[in-house]
Amino acid sequence: MNAQKSIARPGVLGALLALLFTLPATAQATASDYPPGSAGAASVEISASTPRNGVCEVGEFCLYYGLNMSGSVSDFNGSVPDYGSSPATCYTFRGPGAGQGQCVKNNAMSARNKTTANRVTVYFNSNYGGISDTYLPGEAGNLIPAMQNENASHRFVNIGS
Repeated sequence: MNAQKSIARPGVLGALLALLFTLPATAQATASDYPPGSAGAASVEISASTPRNGVCEVGEFCLYYGLNMSGSVSDFNGSVPDYGSSPATCYTFRGPGAGQGQCVKNNAMSARNKTTANRVTVYFNSNYGGISDTYLPGEAGNLIPAMQNENASHRFVNIGS
């Protein structure tokens, strides 16, 4: 039986290596994708999406400048404790449309959770405080009225797939 285990492992390892080298390359986040001084890459979940490119992709949580997922979008693949409020250092709306280039903090009206295993909660205050609005995987909609244009952070919580 020991000999069978030894033979099986190289086959599994070989298959995994073959799979790894045939998968498409994933984009790497760079320092310029995150505001200076932010945790940025430290809070990134592994996904095939390209964070902070202004496109709401599978694996991301997206905030929109307008109601009903309209206007510019800001896409994230991890928690952000403070969106920032200074134009030089804040997270901005990057997609085309109304609001492009503006800070996300206190400017989002709607959201979409395109993750497959994360509950994402948007908070009124920085550092995950105050009233909140939660989106399960696949959910989208307008933020609750008390949080429209009143939002400062969001947190990913893995709930499995």
